[in-house]
Amino acid sequence: MSGQLLRGLTTAAADRLVTADEQQQEPHRLPLYLLGKDASQRWTFALDISGPLKDAFLDFLSTSCGLTGVQTADLRSLMACLSPEACAIAGQAAALSQWHL
Repeated sequence: MSGQLLRGLTTAAADRLVTADEQQQEPHRLPLYLLGKDASQRWTFALDISGPLKDAFLDFLSTSCGLTGVQTADLRSLMACLSPEACAIAGQAAALSQWHL
């Protein structure tokens, strides 16, 4: 998963997460993993935006969702800052991502 994690993404928004391959210009979907509900009963998702899809996803957040200034970081470097629950969710997301390769 290269460590990129996005929580709380709705399935309606996920349906719009289609990018074009830079070489072939054919649309494809970003890998989205449903992780279940967190302790607050919020649905939690992980989205793999590694590689060339990162810029397309950040552009989607800016143009379609009005979210500017969003930054991503490698998950491993963030683990020390996360709560135990968030670390568990991150581990589950990474495991699902690797399993689907």
